[in-house]
Amino acid sequence: MVTGSCGACVVLVSKYDSKLKKVEDYSVSSCITFLCSLNSRSITTSEGLRNSRDGFQSIHERFAGFHASQCGLCTPGMCMSFFSALINADKGNKPDTPPRFSKLTSSEAEKAIAGNLCRCTGCRSIADACKTFAADVDIEDLELNSYWKRGDSMEMKVSKLPPYDPTKNFKTYPEFLKSESATILDSTRYSWYSPDKGNKPDPPPGFS
Repeated sequence: MVTGSCGACVVLVSKYDSKLKKVEDYSVSSCITFLCSLNSRSITTSEGLRNSRDGFQSIHERFAGFHASQCGLCTPGMCMSFFSALINADKGNKPDTPPRFSKLTSSEAEKAIAGNLCRCTGCRSIADACKTFAADVDIEDLELNSYWKRGDSMEMKVSKLPPYDPTKNFKTYPEFLKSESATILDSTRYSWYSPDKGNKPDPPPGFS
């Protein structure tokens, strides 16, 4: 059985570099991530990003508005893969963008979800939802959605998108972990082992 290939279980992992005093964020497939490799790391899931109780994040809202979710199995992983790309792009030194847009390009927005599979909607609506965050997007090239009406001007369409403000992103790495990161798992006292294929022969073609 092949695992880690669909991206449905993607979460955001955040690591604090105590020397550089900065947080590194990256996405992983949680189904093939070893628990001990997450020592001193912070994990953010789609529900941790925002939820129905606290109000959805603009990624969730734009996915819904562009009909980018059907059965919903792949949606949490899609959102987290894209969120990872979004916050890393906004950390970069690219020029500031207009309100409601990020520093991602349309091409980068599509590539951000390249490792996630959807078996229901087809990926056009998902890619369109992601591209709404790109400042270089051609609004007229996006498919129908629940935000715009026929005849809306370009400015009107942009104003109807759920707001996105990179300055209001929550912290992906909590402060309390920074002080405890060196003592959560003492590598001088404990060891952990990961499985290895070793000398096991490769399976015949067609098997995994």
